[in-house]
Amino acid sequence: MTDDEVRAYLADKGISNPTKRQIETGRNDLVNMLDTFYIDRADHGIPMPGAAERAIMTQGTQAGTAVGEIFRHFMQFKSFPITMVRRGLGRELRGQADGKADLFGLAQMIVASTIFGYGAMYMKDILKGRSPRTFSGDPGADAKLIAAAMTQGGGLGIYGDFMFGEFSRYGRSFLATAAGPTLGQLDDVADIWTRIRTGEDVAARVVQQVINNTPFVNLFYTRMALDYLFLYQLQESVNPGYLFRMENRIMRENDQKFFVPPSKKIPRGGGSKLFEGVR
Repeated sequence: MTDDEVRAYLADKGISNPTKRQIETGRNDLVNMLDTFYIDRADHGIPMPGAAERAIMTQGTQAGTAVGEIFRHFMQFKSFPITMVRRGLGRELRGQADGKADLFGLAQMIVASTIFGYGAMYMKDILKGRSPRTFSGDPGADAKLIAAAMTQGGGLGIYGDFMFGEFSRYGRSFLATAAGPTLGQLDDVADIWTRIRTGEDVAARVVQQVINNTPFVNLFYTRMALDYLFLYQLQESVNPGYLFRMENRIMRENDQKFFVPPSKKIPRGGGSKLFEGVR
């Protein structure tokens, strides 16, 4: 920026004949404002929770205290939807100069996030070894697919699952899902204990919980390899017929097939050799 440009900025602030020191100070002010603008836009483009979002999540409680830890466990993994709703939707709902809603901007955001949400679903299905969900021409099925894409791309998370009646798809109650993964584990422990007390087979349930709580097991670039290497075989060994039932459920609910059906590669009951899926 030239000195004349800085002088024009200072003139708007009421400084008509600035000294050299005031010009340098004004230039630093403009640089800092530009840096702040870039950081702010980047935090909106890739939603990062700020002080306001953290205040909503922690409600002013202190970390390490009983109440503070309860809030932090309850709000675990909810920072993204809160940030998305507050920053993304908030910008559009108060986007006009007079503070009114920017309806055109809101429509653009809904359409764009739905398209990118569908793209994310498409790639996730491929990485899971399944045929991607596509539009079939059935109004009911297509509406459900659009709703899922809006949920995926709009940051609604489990709140979107509640809205579309799918909160129990992970096998947990409404309260356990809302309470977050840490407190929700109590449901899983109670279920296993009940099965032990009633004499039911708990092996399949225990294996599923071990897999769900294994670090790095859900990395998108390793999960399919781990599934076919040994996870599918392990689940089939403790729960014969699991793979066939899983394929039928996915076909029934989402009209999806596996590129390589696990039940065709791994014998019922898991087989007698390691790495049956690879063989």
